[in-house]
Amino acid sequence: MNEEQIKLKIHRLVNQYNVGNYTLVIRESGILLKKIPTNFFLMNLIGSSFQKIGQLEKAKKIFEDIIAFDSSNTAALNNLGNTYKSLKNFESAEKTYKQALEIEPNFANCLQNFANLKFDLNNYDEAIKLYKEAINSEPKNHLTYYNLGLLYQSLGQFDEAKLYLEKVTKLNPQFTNADKILSRFTKYKKGDNHIENMKQRLEKSRLTDFNKSNILFALGKAYEDIKDYEKSFVFLEEANDIQKKITKYDFSNDENLFKNLTKKFSNFEFKEVNKKFYDKVYIFIVGLPRSGTSLIEQILSSHSSVYGAGELQYLPDAIKTEFFLKNKPISDKIAQEKVFELFNENVSAFNFKEKHLTDKNPLNFLWIGFIKLIFPNSKIIHIKRDIKDNYFSLFKNAFDGNMNWCYNKSDLLRYCQKYQEITNFWNQKLPDFIHNVEYENIISDTKNEINKILEFCNLPWEDNCLQFYKTKRAIKTVSSAQARKPIYESSVQSYKNYEKFLKEYLSKL
Repeated sequence: MNEEQIKLKIHRLVNQYNVGNYTLVIRESGILLKKIPTNFFLMNLIGSSFQKIGQLEKAKKIFEDIIAFDSSNTAALNNLGNTYKSLKNFESAEKTYKQALEIEPNFANCLQNFANLKFDLNNYDEAIKLYKEAINSEPKNHLTYYNLGLLYQSLGQFDEAKLYLEKVTKLNPQFTNADKILSRFTKYKKGDNHIENMKQRLEKSRLTDFNKSNILFALGKAYEDIKDYEKSFVFLEEANDIQKKITKYDFSNDENLFKNLTKKFSNFEFKEVNKKFYDKVYIFIVGLPRSGTSLIEQILSSHSSVYGAGELQYLPDAIKTEFFLKNKPISDKIAQEKVFELFNENVSAFNFKEKHLTDKNPLNFLWIGFIKLIFPNSKIIHIKRDIKDNYFSLFKNAFDGNMNWCYNKSDLLRYCQKYQEITNFWNQKLPDFIHNVEYENIISDTKNEINKILEFCNLPWEDNCLQFYKTKRAIKTVSSAQARKPIYESSVQSYKNYEKFLKEYLSKL
């Protein structure tokens, strides 16, 4: 095989990588690597493919092998930093990114990845600085503008967010994530330029199904704003149908999880909970997504003794690894202590000084039994919203992460029903461990309800909690715009505008 043939082969492998055929890339690259064993580009490609399929230790080993041969290989250092970040070894990730940037200060991709790490760890000023350096180095990379726009949106700086997100749509009209984010904080009126722009791209651009669904969700939001509910529903239904087709979600997997959790904890007495002590108090805010968890966290994090960490994936990841993948019983002390240590280690990267930390991952309602077992001095706040409003709010939004049950009316109905069953189970099992809050009561009797929450968390009253909408902190969820407003009533019974379209499903809730 001559040099031209090797180049052609590598080019084809890159194409396969770009369309997601990672297993094929690993296999074929391994064969080719035997002929050219010191081809670091090929090794980086294999490592990146392992990273994509979640085999992080294998990826790490490959990148370390490259660096052992060539300590100045910035691509391998950048990739190794990404792997450390995925492994939640944040300190090593930062060190590795810095090492790459010492060699190549204008390495735009590394600057962006380092900024992403800072964003994840709530170091917003540093993240902004790094994103802007990446833009100066590579001014036509739409992803950097998108990430910076996303950061400003999270901080509630919507004018800046709009500036960068609109830049994305000009640089790459097919990258419609920007439209989805723009729609979340835009209050549309008839004839809005963004509506017309999205409709034109929907008709004329060759969009992938995923990018098409983003615009459809955004148009659904826009037509809801202008009170054309029929047209809004048509866009939302098509968006959900596309997402269902993409995700190939099977409800039986979640159904089995619900069943296994209630079975595991049905006869468990919680007599011997974790005795390890940690001087911080964790407040887990749970409920269905779109139930008001962001609002509750915004209220609590306005308190001087509370650090709002946001929506963390650390707890479910640790539980799934230590108990499910390793098939350990819930009474296994080693597994309990490992989850305890992993969670503490991960949140310590935030360098917070406050006594309390909130984790508002709503789906932690699944893990309430584990939380009681592993963090017995923690607090659970469960917020419940009118289930019909909640159902509709889930139906009309696109989500990142493991929420593929949202994209089909029947799947969504069944998930909401299972949520109600398991939270009723936890309330019967652990009645003193959970403080239940009605979203509608927060709206109608705000001060009294906030006071009850603070008392449950053993926190003294602070007026800042009542003026939560003034608190300057990032909200990295769909609710970023709503949780920055004073209490408003328009979200109550919002499903009624769409009731005739969803009657078959809403009637069963």
